[in-house]
Amino acid sequence: MPPASSPCQFRFACWNSGSETEDGETKGSDELES
Repeated sequence: MPPASSPCQFRFACWNSGSETEDGETKGSDELES
């Protein structure tokens, strides 16, 4: 599930699952928005 495909959905999944945020996948999305 690449963040480039759906950054919005990715962030939603991360927010829904705290485990996903620790995966480091959310970091990519955060950097893109930053």
